[in-house]
Amino acid sequence: MRSSLHIFFILFALICNAQKGADFCAKIPEKIQNEKEIRIYKIYSILNGGEIFRIYFQNKKWNAELISWNFPSEYGAHEFKIIEPRITKLKADETDFMNFQIRNIQYLPDEKSFQYKKEKSEIIFDEDIKENAILTAKIMVMDGTVYDVKYKNGNFINNFMYSNPKSYLEKFPEIDELKSFVEILNYIETQFKIKF
Repeated sequence: MRSSLHIFFILFALICNAQKGADFCAKIPEKIQNEKEIRIYKIYSILNGGEIFRIYFQNKKWNAELISWNFPSEYGAHEFKIIEPRITKLKADETDFMNFQIRNIQYLPDEKSFQYKKEKSEIIFDEDIKENAILTAKIMVMDGTVYDVKYKNGNFINNFMYSNPKSYLEKFPEIDELKSFVEILNYIETQFKIKF
């Protein structure tokens, strides 16, 4: 019983913080320890798991990998099964890291800072108050894919999060931040020949 309760609290803690939970389940350090590293967390569902794309410089060598991870799953009353992450090793070099830089990964802001760009506003005449008013409509995409990014290059660090960037870019092709981030995702798929 004590063991089951312990696992329950671990699972609860993982669900409360998806990125820390992803690091734990993927068996990678929570804090970036390499001088140069990019992590892009793709989280499908807070209850299932996701993927992490990593490119990093370690021991004078460039490395890249795609880690597929899952939260522990319940398979019996008060029993949980830890699922080992699946790691796909990929070939990388310094130009790959630089390709992320030319796509502005070091400068991209968190999505909250440009949320206003996803709103459509118009002036209407409000019959109730007999005055002009601003009507703002917010478009929400709920397809459930969140990307959380950690970037480190020496002392330069950037962290940001985007929700459903490909879907929002279709609706708002003029948003440069989304355009840059989708270019990053496309580069990963094209260069490393993986679905991400």
